[in-house]
Amino acid sequence: MQLSASPPRLLPIRTCRRVFRFLEDNFFAMLSGLLELVGGVKMVITGDEELQFKPQDNILLICNHRSEVDWIFFWNLAIRLGVHDRIRVMMKSIIRYAPGVGWAMLLLEYPYINRNWATDQDRLARVIQSYKDADIGSWLSMFPEGTALYDKTLKKSHEFAEKQGEAKWNYVLQPRVKGFELCVDKLDPEYIVDLTVAYPELMKGVRPSPFVRGQFPTEVHMHVKRYHRSTLTEHKDHMDQWLKDRFAEKEERLQRFYETGAFEGKPCVRQELPLWRSVVPGTLFNLALCGLALYWLISSPLTACTWFALCTALSVLQARNFGN
Repeated sequence: MQLSASPPRLLPIRTCRRVFRFLEDNFFAMLSGLLELVGGVKMVITGDEELQFKPQDNILLICNHRSEVDWIFFWNLAIRLGVHDRIRVMMKSIIRYAPGVGWAMLLLEYPYINRNWATDQDRLARVIQSYKDADIGSWLSMFPEGTALYDKTLKKSHEFAEKQGEAKWNYVLQPRVKGFELCVDKLDPEYIVDLTVAYPELMKGVRPSPFVRGQFPTEVHMHVKRYHRSTLTEHKDHMDQWLKDRFAEKEERLQRFYETGAFEGKPCVRQELPLWRSVVPGTLFNLALCGLALYWLISSPLTACTWFALCTALSVLQARNFGN
């Protein structure tokens, strides 16, 4: 996807976005299939109501941050809703330098933050405005806790809660409200989707962490609840408290999950993957793309290497300039 996406960035932005949406649709369809069909990950998605969204809806998704792989499974939810080409995850800025994935996410206008509010707020506002200008519907996804829950971060969260005279939580951290409030204000989402993620392995003391221990989750449980913008009007001046209330609910929901092994609720999306509509075509497209790249590399190595060098140079330059 990186090699395919870099040169079109020189074209008009509307053309770029059409190309990127097509590439995303196929790539993330393949990724979702690999995770579940090859990786053996079981997805269990429940909620209070059946979920359907319009393609043009702008959505703000908030999620608890329990492991370093939480965000990968957003696409497994999204593909069941037909919006897997619309997910945009808020990332730490260092990831923009990661070869391939980091560069591609820059090109796809993922928001990167430095945890420096003085600069982050302007950059985030610009990115959100670009989503609205595109008028094709975006799912801006964020972890209001700011970091994953570990012993060290949980201790800091307890210290902060004690200082503020608030309740101490054990399954979530105290959320940070500034970024959330800005996203609500600038994006003006049709819905806020409140996603709670849990892993049965944690009941046995094992944290999913493929990057450190090679431990990938065997099951991912999601509870999804959504709030329409009309229900948020009365909370407009107190969105900080609204967010804290949602995380207080997450704390209770997760406590029950790790006691019972399941979230309350009923299936809220189709449970099976859209295999023939999305996964198979996406996989075949990416295999064909890889085959074409390999053929090009073998038949014309100088041209292929020059192309790769150009894409790399453009991506590094964009990473240095933050791309947003």
